[in-house]
Amino acid sequence: MAGKKERGVIKGAVPFAVILLLAAFGCLPKAKKPAGTVEQKSYPLRLFGYKAEYKVNTGVAQLEEFLRDPKNLVITAGFAKIEWAAQGKWEKVGDDVPYNLSVLGVAFAGKLTMVAHTAGEEMIFIGQAERYGAIMVLRFRFKPLGDATVVAIRFELEPGKGLVETVGQTVNVAEMMGKAIDAGWAQIQCRFDPSLRTEELLQEGYRGSLYDIFYQAHEGSIWIGAPARKVEKILTDPGTWRSLEQEYGADAAQCFMPRDQGACNFSLKILGFDFPMTSFPGVTRPGEYSSIYTVSSQGLSRMETFLSPDQGGTRVIIRLTYAPQMTGVFSQEAANLAIILMQLPKIIEQVLLNAKIVVEGVG
Repeated sequence: MAGKKERGVIKGAVPFAVILLLAAFGCLPKAKKPAGTVEQKSYPLRLFGYKAEYKVNTGVAQLEEFLRDPKNLVITAGFAKIEWAAQGKWEKVGDDVPYNLSVLGVAFAGKLTMVAHTAGEEMIFIGQAERYGAIMVLRFRFKPLGDATVVAIRFELEPGKGLVETVGQTVNVAEMMGKAIDAGWAQIQCRFDPSLRTEELLQEGYRGSLYDIFYQAHEGSIWIGAPARKVEKILTDPGTWRSLEQEYGADAAQCFMPRDQGACNFSLKILGFDFPMTSFPGVTRPGEYSSIYTVSSQGLSRMETFLSPDQGGTRVIIRLTYAPQMTGVFSQEAANLAIILMQLPKIIEQVLLNAKIVVEGVG
């Protein structure tokens, strides 16, 4: 039924929140921190984007069902090919399917998770490459047009250092992305209308447009005098997150733990406001790296934990990357988002200091 929403659907927010964030994080004088405290910084994170619209000669419900099945999305576009590594469908929010992407003979493995769905209107997916840690956001919006459907697609990709170093010297990653999307959707259009020809649909070049988008990143870093595996054990212990539950009324401890699959619903209470959220597992490399995603009415975000050897101990970095959905209109929801963003340094600092205290036994 059109309009039926699963938890995790993203609504609007505004630039005002980002202005407040920059004022809070970037414009105030910073005192020199003593040893053992958390070092923090904020910065923009650039993603490549591609947006386009395609008319498909089938109804919205039929097209949605088609897109839920990854075997319908095996795409070959000259130098790029994507295949799916497992059977299964995106039946509900939280389902993920592993993929293998080959670019110029270089393989990139990852998984694509459905994080939001409004039946008959919108589907949103988030993916992350296991090797390079690049985030990928894919949005479909559907609009009926007689017996056909117009699909508006937005695809955003964080190039990731390893991705650019590996193939960026040979091809323009943004241009490659746009051509692959056009080719894939031309193939889908031809599946539903045998009178169409892929080469004819693609003969005039790009069918959409490239753009850049900047997400905001904030990270905290601390040195802990213990091996990475010991630090990781503490960070993945729900007890480490209990102080957040006590302060913010959250039931989030389990939702921040690495896990294989599935959505996890929780809520934060900040300054009297309740913020329902849903988290999804990302990529985990034991002893090195883990990530989770959250979506809410305020936008989407990713939390990453990096562990690396450092002077006989472990350097721990927690990074939050978030993408407010901007409408340009101030609202209560935008003010609520600003409240969340201004709490980020404090939340990251608490988690890192708690981990250091538990591991080293110091206060």
